[in-house]
Amino acid sequence: MSQQPITTATAATQAIPSNYKLTSENSAQILVPITEQSDNKAFINPIQEFNRDLSVASISVWSEMVREEKMAKFAARRSKGKGKRMAEENPDWQFKFSILDALSATGLRAIRYAKEIPNADRIYANDFLPDAVEAIRRNVEYNGVSDKVSATEGDASALMYQHRSKAQFDVIDLDPYGTAAPFVDAAVQSLSNGGLLCITCTDTAVMAGSNYPEKCYSNYGGTPVKAEYSHEAALRLILNSVSQSAARYGRYIEPLMSLSIDFYVRMWIRVHDGLSGTKKAFSKAGLVHVCSFCRSHKIQAFGRVVTKTSDKGAESTKFQAPQTAHVGENGRCDECSAVMHANGPMWIDTLHNKTFTKRLLEHVENNASKYGTAHRMKGMVSTANEELDAPFYFTTDTIASAMKLAAPSMLTVASGLVNAGYHVSRSHALAGSIKTDAPASAIHDMFRKWMKTRPIKLDNVKEGSPTRVLVTKEAVIDADLTHNQTVIDMLNNKERMTRYQANPANWGPLAKPAGGPPRKKGTEEGVEKVAKEDNGTSVEASKATTKDDKLDNHGKADSSGDSVDKNVGEKRTVDGANDAHDNKKAKLDV
Repeated sequence: MSQQPITTATAATQAIPSNYKLTSENSAQILVPITEQSDNKAFINPIQEFNRDLSVASISVWSEMVREEKMAKFAARRSKGKGKRMAEENPDWQFKFSILDALSATGLRAIRYAKEIPNADRIYANDFLPDAVEAIRRNVEYNGVSDKVSATEGDASALMYQHRSKAQFDVIDLDPYGTAAPFVDAAVQSLSNGGLLCITCTDTAVMAGSNYPEKCYSNYGGTPVKAEYSHEAALRLILNSVSQSAARYGRYIEPLMSLSIDFYVRMWIRVHDGLSGTKKAFSKAGLVHVCSFCRSHKIQAFGRVVTKTSDKGAESTKFQAPQTAHVGENGRCDECSAVMHANGPMWIDTLHNKTFTKRLLEHVENNASKYGTAHRMKGMVSTANEELDAPFYFTTDTIASAMKLAAPSMLTVASGLVNAGYHVSRSHALAGSIKTDAPASAIHDMFRKWMKTRPIKLDNVKEGSPTRVLVTKEAVIDADLTHNQTVIDMLNNKERMTRYQANPANWGPLAKPAGGPPRKKGTEEGVEKVAKEDNGTSVEASKATTKDDKLDNHGKADSSGDSVDKNVGEKRTVDGANDAHDNKKAKLDV
C-alpha cells in the first residue's frame, strides 16, 4: 500500500462524534467506537499506560543527553578554531527530532509523544490496517496535533527501508503484537546515528519458556534458558539479535534500559555508527551453559578485546578468540554433577546505562504529576538503577529446594555474601531474587552454613544424586550469616516504592485484531495456540501467584501489598512473570 502521509485538519474538533466514546490517558484523548462490533477495529490496552509513560520519559531524557552531546561537540570544535559558529553552541538551542511510531493502531502513543515531548516536532504514526489509519487520523484531528503527527498506511518495514540512506528517523518505536523480530533489520538501518530504538516483545512463552527453542531461534537467533532467570535471559536474547542486525551495517548498540515487565519486555537502545564499536560487538555476545538441576551457569564469550599501551602512550587494540570457559568434567556441573545445557547466543554485557537510569529517575521524581504511573515508574527504574551488572540472579527458594532445605531469608543469604566480600542487589525481573558477583560455589556455601544449624537427613537423599553432591561438598567459605546493615538498608522499603506491582483484574495482553499482513504457515500462530501449556518459566519458585504472594520463612504482608522480611521490605512473588496471559495473542496499543 501507499506510504503517502494522510492530510489532516489542524484544528481539533471538540465535539464527540456520534457512536463514539472518549477515553483519556494523560494528555491524549482517544475516540473509541461504541456501537460497531468488529474484530478489525483498533483498540487500547489500558494496562500499557505504564509502558507509554516510561517511553515518554525515556525519550525525553535521551533527547536531553543528545542535546548536551551535540553542544559539547561543537563547543570543542570551536575551542580548536575549527568550523563556523553553529546554532548548537547557543545555550538556548533545542534539539528537534523525529519519531516513527511504526505500529500505531489508534495513534495514542504518537499523540502523547506530540503533546508531552516538546522537541519532538515530526512524528509519523503508521499502521497496516485501514481501520487503524482511519482511527489515527480521527484522533490526531481531535487532539489538535495535525501540525506534528502525520498518519501513514502500509507495511512498517517497507516504510523504514525507504528511510535507510536519507531522512532517517531519530526515534523508532516498535510496539507490535508478539515479536518485534521482523522489524528489527529495517529499524537499525533507518535510525540516525545515536538514535533511539524502543522495542516491545510480548511472546514470552517463546523467549522465556522452554517449549519452543526452535521458534526462539528463528525469532532471535538463540535458544532460551530453562531457569528462574529466564526473563533476564529473554532480554539478552533480544539485545544480541539487535546487536547482530546492527553490526551487519557497521553499527553497534548501547542498551540504555532493558526491562522485563508483566507479560512483556521493553527496552530502549541507542544505535551508533562506528567501526570500533562494531568490532567489539562479538566480545559482548556468548553462550550460557546452565545446569539442569541447580541452575548455576557458566558464560562463554565469543571473543575478547585486548588493549595494550606502548611506552609512548599509544594504544593498540587486538580482537582475539576467547579461551574456552570451563564447563565441568564431561559437560557436567561443577557444583552438583548434573548435566549442563548450552543456551543462546545472547548479550552478556550490561542491560542498563546507569547514567541514563539515574537521569531518568531524576526526571520521574521531578515530573511525577505528569505521569499516571509515576509511583510504579520510580520503583522499577530505581531497581534497575541499583542492579549489579553481573548477569542473572537466583532465589533462596530454588537453591534451598535443590538442597532439600528450609529456605533461609533473602536477608540472611545476601548478608552472608556481603560479609564474604561480594556485592549483591535486587533484580527488577523477579521479586525476591538476588543478583551477585559471587560464583555459584560461594552462593552454595551460604546454604551449607545455614544447613549446619538445620541439618537434613541424608538417609532420604539418594547416593550420587545432585542433591547429595551439593549438600556433602565441603564449604570453602566459612560463611558469616550475621545480618549486614548494608543489606538491610538495600532491602528496606522505607520510601514505600512499588518495585513489583501486583497485577490488576483482567490483566494481560488483549486479542490481536483481525486483518493486517498475511502470515506464513509455521509462524507463531501455531505456536501460540498451544502456548498456554507453558507459562514462560519452568522453575519451582514460579508457583507463587499475584493473589497469594509467596513469603520467605520470616515474611509477613504489609499494608502496601508487599511482604517484609522482619523489618526489611521484600515482596516474594514472581509478579506477573508466570501468567498464562503471556501466551495469548496480543497487540499492545491497538
